Amino acid sequence: MGRQSNGGAPSKVSIISEGTTFEGTLISSSDMRISGYVKGSVETASKLVVPESGYIEGNIKSASLDIAGRIKGVINVSGNLMLKKTAIVDANIQLGRLMVEEGAKFNGECRMGDQTIDTSEIPAAEGIDRPAPVPD
Repeated sequence: MGRQSNGGAPSKVSIISEGTTFEGTLISSSDMRISGYVKGSVETASKLVVPESGYIEGNIKSASLDIAGRIKGVINVSGNLMLKKTAIVDANIQLGRLMVEEGAKFNGECRMGDQTIDTSEIPAAEGIDRPAPVPD
């Protein structure tokens, strides 16, 4: 997030600010930063950042993901997933690469590679008590 590699203008970033609650589906082609609470699905073709104040309860699909806040649901990341030391993640994860700082908390299953997690049988976000199992 931030400046484009050519040193030009800042790249576009979709933001859910701290203190904001959103319920539904967020889809963006640009970077996203969720500092508030989202109950539903989040999808970006770019990078998603969830700082300490951020909480997502639902399914996430992104190219890369940095988590310092809390996630509960299913995560599909085609590239890098970074769990910062303050991250609390209750999710089943499909990803390219995983980086974890000491102190991060993760409960769930983690699969690396080109497989995708089938989200078709996952209940709506309001019904998520525990992450759905990853199909074999």
